Amino acid sequence: MGLIFEAGSFLGDAGKNYKRGVGGSLAATYAIDNDVQLTFSAGYLHVQGKSFEDVYLAYKIDDWKALPIRLGTKYFATPHLFLKAETGAVFFLEPGTGTALILSPGIGLQLHHFELAAKLETWTDGGTVSFAGFSLGYFF
Repeated sequence: MGLIFEAGSFLGDAGKNYKRGVGGSLAATYAIDNDVQLTFSAGYLHVQGKSFEDVYLAYKIDDWKALPIRLGTKYFATPHLFLKAETGAVFFLEPGTGTALILSPGIGLQLHHFELAAKLETWTDGGTVSFAGFSLGYFF
């Protein structure tokens, strides 16, 4: 079991309207053997919308609030360096409701109880939103 702090910056068109996302997850891992682990995480993510102003108008893009649930695997290339692949669903709470599919490859370091990882996460539900994410976790 562990706690993970997550942060990400949006890429492409989504980066024009959203600043960043921050959140946290509760995570669990199960070792299949010395090199492979199954992973599960469920968390909360708050995505901050940008504000715009021009000569005629000022407006703000609504923030998103979402619950991502992910299932995946970690492959340890060395005792500390791992590659990770996750999939799952993100459930949107605000400004509206809905779900999207999550696809997320990543790479990370695990030292004792701490984990530092980077990933590229894509959410798709007819359209696609991608972000570069970073996480810091503590497993007990």
